[in-house]
Amino acid sequence: WAHDLYVALSLDPSEALFGFQFWQLLTYSALHDITSPSHIIFNLMGLFFLGPALEQRWGGRDFFRFVVSSALIAGLFSTFVGLMLPDLFGAKVVGVSGAIMAILAAFSFVLPNATILLFFVIPVQARWIVWIAVGIDVIFFLSGPQSSDLAIHTHLGGVLAAWLLITGNW
Repeated sequence: WAHDLYVALSLDPSEALFGFQFWQLLTYSALHDITSPSHIIFNLMGLFFLGPALEQRWGGRDFFRFVVSSALIAGLFSTFVGLMLPDLFGAKVVGVSGAIMAILAAFSFVLPNATILLFFVIPVQARWIVWIAVGIDVIFFLSGPQSSDLAIHTHLGGVLAAWLLITGNW
């Protein structure tokens, strides 16, 4: 039954829209692939290191709304891209990576002069970190089929979500 629940809560672009399983647009973000512990570890590290500065600035309630809204917008974007390009992006999506990329982008947009230690060593102004992360995503995506588990469209949806939520450019 756990596997069936996992499948039902994962984001499948065609099922979410045409199967009217709209909950998938948000529930996918609460799941992670247990065969890839690095997935959840990197997401938790992003939340741990970047989240507190935004939560302190916005307050707990608004930060929570931002994270949930980002996950939803990233899910909508993933669904749209998955339906438009099913051969590349039609697979099921799980993980909170879209919302974590939104947190990373928000940090870059809101605190552009803050210093982040890239790989815990290289000091980089926050304004550049979102572009570095997107660049790394693109490199992994273009590196071939071994990177097929990377939901780059969900990550880009998270960056878009942060931009929309922070600027109000709906």
